[in-house]
Amino acid sequence: MSSDAEAHRRAAIDRFADLLALEATQLAERGLVPRRDHRLTATALVGAINGLINTWTADEDWQARVDQIIDEAARLIVLAIRL
Repeated sequence: MSSDAEAHRRAAIDRFADLLALEATQLAERGLVPRRDHRLTATALVGAINGLINTWTADEDWQARVDQIIDEAARLIVLAIRL
């Protein structure tokens, strides 16, 4: 992978983590989840979801499981920010 491609990949991962952390912070401000620094959790979630997607797309029947993968990713996010 070129250094430009790696920089682009890293920036996309960081933006996704930033989005998750921002959403969690906004939920915390409404009293729906605990107040804390959600950045580490967001970073961990991005890694978990990336691993899930990598495993999923390696499966020959991956298209048949799109909804299942989306549901699992959503479940991971909800569970992680609620703790």
